[in-house]
Amino acid sequence: MDHPDLVLYILKNSLEALVIAGFATLIALLAIIFALPQTEKKTFAGISLFTLASAPMLVSESQASLLIAYKPLMWDYLAAGSRSVGTCFCSLWPWWLFGCWC
Repeated sequence: MDHPDLVLYILKNSLEALVIAGFATLIALLAIIFALPQTEKKTFAGISLFTLASAPMLVSESQASLLIAYKPLMWDYLAAGSRSVGTCFCSLWPWWLFGCWC
């Protein structure tokens, strides 16, 4: 395969993950906009933090990430960090806000 054909093949196979990551980023930005006027309930803030942590994980686990920067170990660390940060946000968010497990 030629280099341009290989790049198109990788992008075609990674298109779904990249579109979902873009959509997750859009959801995060909208949730941040809706979280700004909220004073008591912080539900949109939690959604925005979780989706902001999920979007890099989706990009880093696609093959197209190696086209951005050819550093496979960096992308593995980014995926693992995004996964653990997302888990921490989900499990610790009520404790940070309310001081108890609600």
